[in-house]
Amino acid sequence: AWIVALWAVAFAVQAALLGCAMYGLVVLSDLEADFVNPHDCAASLNKWMVETGVGRAVALWRVGRTAPMPRGALPLPFLLPEYCGQAALAALFLLTGRWIPGAAHAALAGLHFRAFRRGDAALDVTEIFKQAPAEKRRRAWRLAFYLASFVYVIYRLVEASVASLLSPAGREMAGKLLQEAASHHV
Repeated sequence: AWIVALWAVAFAVQAALLGCAMYGLVVLSDLEADFVNPHDCAASLNKWMVETGVGRAVALWRVGRTAPMPRGALPLPFLLPEYCGQAALAALFLLTGRWIPGAAHAALAGLHFRAFRRGDAALDVTEIFKQAPAEKRRRAWRLAFYLASFVYVIYRLVEASVASLLSPAGREMAGKLLQEAASHHV
């Protein structure tokens, strides 16, 4: 039963990640089509950022750089829930022994972390027209990854649900049926 819960949680997180990626692409497309102004576009994409306790001090340090970075301050002025969800999903898969999806999600989480460290996570309203094409490409690739992963998670959720509902005799019969179907060549 825990495997069904695992895939149900993965389904919920994956659906949220898919929604975040689609939302970002729609907002950037609206900017390109001139349906939204640059300020509203940057504000709506950056509104998902949650400032950390030391975020303001770090942001000011990055702008002025006149003083050393505040002691104990992380070089990350904000957290993006999408990045945290991605990292949590990677950790969930890796901790439960799902190595292939875990490695794929960990790789994307690593790319998110790198963009985060470089300061590429936030969109600047004054530079948004220069940033938009590259950001749109990044978000399209993320959307494709999330969509493929979403299909995989749905498949595994259905498979785990059906397997948990079958009796031992039903599982044996289903196994024979699948084995027979796999051995016949079309």
